[in-house]
Amino acid sequence: MTMTKKLIIRNLNIVCNRGIEVLASDRAIEAGFVQREIPVGLIPKELDSEMSLWSRNHSQLKRTDRMVKMSAWLASKLDNSELAGRKVLVNLGSSRGGTQLTEDLHQQFLETGSVPIIASPLTTQANMSSVVASVLDAESIITIDHSLTCSTGIASVANAIAWLRSGMADVVVCGAAEAAVTPFTIAQIEALGIASRYKVDEFPCRPFNVENENTFVLSEGAGICVILIDFPKAGDLVIESIGFAHQLPPSATGIAEDGGPLLTSMREAVENLPVNRKVDLVLAHAPGTVKGDRAESNAINSVLGSQVSVYSPKWLTGHTYAASSMLNLKLAAELFSGAIPPKLPYESYLKANLVEPKTILINATGFGGNAMSLVVSGDVF
Repeated sequence: MTMTKKLIIRNLNIVCNRGIEVLASDRAIEAGFVQREIPVGLIPKELDSEMSLWSRNHSQLKRTDRMVKMSAWLASKLDNSELAGRKVLVNLGSSRGGTQLTEDLHQQFLETGSVPIIASPLTTQANMSSVVASVLDAESIITIDHSLTCSTGIASVANAIAWLRSGMADVVVCGAAEAAVTPFTIAQIEALGIASRYKVDEFPCRPFNVENENTFVLSEGAGICVILIDFPKAGDLVIESIGFAHQLPPSATGIAEDGGPLLTSMREAVENLPVNRKVDLVLAHAPGTVKGDRAESNAINSVLGSQVSVYSPKWLTGHTYAASSMLNLKLAAELFSGAIPPKLPYESYLKANLVEPKTILINATGFGGNAMSLVVSGDVF
């Protein structure tokens, strides 16, 4: 069979409360969440220490926000041979932005009436891509930061596809990061009334739970990868199709009962699939909120029918906002490599048969009425 070049996701690195994998075999299923005012997810202490030590050896990371450090640390693990001699786009994003640093600097302002001279550049959104670019071994780089709320990760993939197909870039380093486990953000979750009531050892995040309870858990995490047009090889994810949509939501925090923009983005992604492909599994956005989970379920049933398998790894990872779809991409790669997730420790109203999927659809949606759906396969031929 003659191989053809395809849109490839390669060198996908993540970090989250589960470590550098979603299905980390060396971590207890109960691990990963800590109790604050509400349950939250933090990256493991040993990885946090490794990242901090690495960051101290790079002057450009001095006093940068935690999400920037996570992204740069992951970028340092990329294979730079993919970038050498090529036009490189670095496109990263976040939903909340430099939350931790912004809150710290604002508190300093309230207490002293002043902020450091570097407060402005350090809290500017575009700071993340430019700092990440500085740790890459490449000569021709352009940087873009963006935010599409919780769809930011897939949006960076969509940008990569456009830049590669247009010839404006030869290779794209893209991804998303979030480090918003902060007092102000936690207060927002509490104000929304969606925080899980379960303790950290009770599997607090429960997407699609039959009790119809809000079980949202806020977490930190990041993901970064290389996207290029190349011949597939083992470990690559092949981009099969993508769909995106926007629909005016019923409220600032709401989503239509039929799934609204998710209905459109999934339909577009499925319609654009190659004729020999069908969706075997949906890795849902589902963050464990009653209305959001049910709306996505309704959209999935409308587009793919009630028999398609649906799974949300947020019961393991919590919601990492912009980075959540990067974690879903990592899970897809793990599933294609033969990993089998543990059985859900609670009862779900959706079917989840994860044995040997060939094609996986990943959903993301966020405030403002946006939605994106990305279909990937693990086939190398």
